[in-house]
Amino acid sequence: MDNKLMRTVWGLIVRPTQVIKAYLDGNRVRYIGPLSYLIVMSAIFILTFEVAGVSPREFLEATSEKLQPQSVTGNAEVSENQKAFMENYMQRISENMRLMTGALIPFFALSMLIFYRGRNFLQNFLLVTYATSELIWLSIISIIVFATLQIPIQVYLTIPSLIYLLWIFAGLNPQKNKIWTWLKAFFTWVVGYALFMVAIFIAGITYFILFVFER
Repeated sequence: MDNKLMRTVWGLIVRPTQVIKAYLDGNRVRYIGPLSYLIVMSAIFILTFEVAGVSPREFLEATSEKLQPQSVTGNAEVSENQKAFMENYMQRISENMRLMTGALIPFFALSMLIFYRGRNFLQNFLLVTYATSELIWLSIISIIVFATLQIPIQVYLTIPSLIYLLWIFAGLNPQKNKIWTWLKAFFTWVVGYALFMVAIFIAGITYFILFVFER
């Protein structure tokens, strides 16, 4: 198990498309499966918070302030309901960080189904799960950096995360033209992320309405 895990971690760093192709082609001996890998990485991710002595909420709030220095809670014009909602919403997310690690997977899988032929949704789901699980290492690094230096670097890791996903999308779906290969991979990422944001928006609005009625 340890050998398979280390082989999977290293393989997804240096030759991710080969690892994913091998698994989809039926080679289940050399590498740990994508769902098992996601579970392992999610556990390590949560454990890192405990070991580093950082709460998920503290980490999320620091990252949010980096993205939006004038946060909603710091705006005097914002109503008490909105402030309470944001605090409650942030708490809910921090309590479900394990689930959030794989939140993007179905949306990228759906986007791949739209842009590429030859694989079904389940196959796309599994290959995106591999990629997403590997990217959790970047989040783990950002937690450690935040715990030691109090610097939220998560926002800066968006670019390497994007490049890694594009590398996998393009490598698994080569086109006749190299430029079109990378453009199509980028469009796949954009649409997948847009679908995710729409889902988050709808969930946020629904949660806000229910929160207001409860109060």
